[in-house]
Amino acid sequence: MSSCFLRAWLDHAGPTSPASLILPYVVYLLLLHFFISNIIWRYELYENYQRTVHNDPSWQITRGGFTSFLCKSPLESTTAPSGMRLGSYHQCYRVDGRLVAMGVLDLLPHCVSGVYFMYHEDYRAWGFGKLSACREAALAREGGYQYYYMGI
Repeated sequence: MSSCFLRAWLDHAGPTSPASLILPYVVYLLLLHFFISNIIWRYELYENYQRTVHNDPSWQITRGGFTSFLCKSPLESTTAPSGMRLGSYHQCYRVDGRLVAMGVLDLLPHCVSGVYFMYHEDYRAWGFGKLSACREAALAREGGYQYYYMGI
């Protein structure tokens, strides 16, 4: 459902019409679908990377392992009074809408720390590891962080 469709829908509906009253639920469902799709795409990228780069057997790669290793963090995502973002984040790289690489970053008060990086085997030759290091260093500089620690 595109935003143009939603805009046209609302233009023909008054503030108390059924269309306007259910819009928050439609938006919620769209966001939920987007969130779930993104988690699935991220897991599929992780599975491909672990299987093709690390040669992990398929039975050893699980959604639970992915979630506990790269999604759950003791860091609370927040924004400092200075405007600096803090917490754990996924830096996603897309080509024509396809998720092709992802970095897992911890943003701490004084540094950007690269936790993990993965890419899809179809893009192995693109050198995404180098690109991510440049992007993460730029993030540290642009965001006012004092240091950048590269992941292993």
